[in-house]
Amino acid sequence: MCQIVIADIFPLRHRGKWQSYFEVNKIIMAWAGPYIGEAVLKVNWRIIYVIMIVCSLISIVPVVAFLRLPRLKSLKKEKTLLRKAISLERSLDLIGSVLLTGVSCGFLFALRYG
Repeated sequence: MCQIVIADIFPLRHRGKWQSYFEVNKIIMAWAGPYIGEAVLKVNWRIIYVIMIVCSLISIVPVVAFLRLPRLKSLKKEKTLLRKAISLERSLDLIGSVLLTGVSCGFLFALRYG
């Protein structure tokens, strides 16, 4: 998934550099992850949840600060709130997202409960 996001965000000229950063990170974490996990497990396994919350909050900061998404031109043209909502729904494909989530959950329930 990271490779897809990198391919979408960065131009072809810089894509290899950023993909290599992510690959080096994966290699380092594949090596260091078991050692870090063992150290955390010796202290208390419940601290993993606290660490995940802190890491999630830290990772949200640069996304909110630096990610600039383009504004939808169709939303600026619409006058009423209902028309804006309809235009936003068309651009986000909410029906497809709901269907995909429902099918995926149904498949997982079928696998789990037979």
